[in-house]
Amino acid sequence: MLIIVCVSTLLALSENPLLQSVGLWFMTTQLALSFVVAGVAKLCGEDWRSGRALIGIMTTERYGLPALGQAFTRRPGISRILGWGIIAFESSFFLIFLGYRPIVYAYLGLGLLFHVGVAFSMRLGNFLFSFAPAYPLVAHCLL
Repeated sequence: MLIIVCVSTLLALSENPLLQSVGLWFMTTQLALSFVVAGVAKLCGEDWRSGRALIGIMTTERYGLPALGQAFTRRPGISRILGWGIIAFESSFFLIFLGYRPIVYAYLGLGLLFHVGVAFSMRLGNFLFSFAPAYPLVAHCLL
C-alpha cells in the first residue's frame, strides 16, 4: 500500500492534468477496494460474524492485547457487535464515491480511527503509516 501511495502521490504532483487525475483516482479506488474486499471477506467468515475472530486476534501473543482479549472473552457480545461494525464499515466503504461531503469525511475519519486502532491494539504501526497518507489524496479527489 505504501508503494501505491507513493506512486499515486508522484502522479498527483505531476504538471500533467491527466497524470494528476490518474494518480488521485487510482489511490481513491485502491483505498476503497482495500476496505470493501476486506469487509466482504470478513462477512464470509463465520468467525467474524460470531465475534470469535476479534477474540482470537486479541488473545494471541504476537498481535493481541491480553486485557482486551480477556474483556472480549468475558463479554463475547461486545466482540460480536464490534466485528459486525467493522464488517459494515468496510463493506460499505464504496459509498465514498457518492462524493457527498459528510459521507466522505465520515468514512475517511472512521478509516483513520480504524487504522489507529489496529496500530495500537495489534502493534501494527506500519499498517497506519501505509494507509494514512492515502486519506488526503482521497479527500482531494472526491471533494
